[in-house]
Amino acid sequence: MQLTSLLPFLLLALTSTIKALGCYSHGLTWSDLGQYDKANGFYNFGSIKAACSVLAGTYTPGTGKTYCSSVGSAHVDFEMWNLNSAGTQSISYGQCLLDFEREMRAWSHGSEQDYRPWWVRIDPNSGKC
Repeated sequence: MQLTSLLPFLLLALTSTIKALGCYSHGLTWSDLGQYDKANGFYNFGSIKAACSVLAGTYTPGTGKTYCSSVGSAHVDFEMWNLNSAGTQSISYGQCLLDFEREMRAWSHGSEQDYRPWWVRIDPNSGKC
């Protein structure tokens, strides 16, 4: 079988996987919160930096932390959970930034993702914290 004949199946599998990961399709966007300047392709990662200063650290099995960052008249909810039931896990400030920045760039309405052992959520919403 040639690669070109496999391409439709690969794209279908990728699309199904992305949809299953918890990418939000409704609600406020990063642009609505002033966190993304579409004209210049610029993201404001200030809320992520504040969240990671709290969320980075060591987690025992099955534990997590939440953080809420007010942005103007809206807010962003952040969550980080250790899904590893067998052991304590640590996440650095830098890795936390990478995980949340990847989500902000990929999904305009926020998302929740399973990056074993971590489950992360970033979600822009109306109203302050």
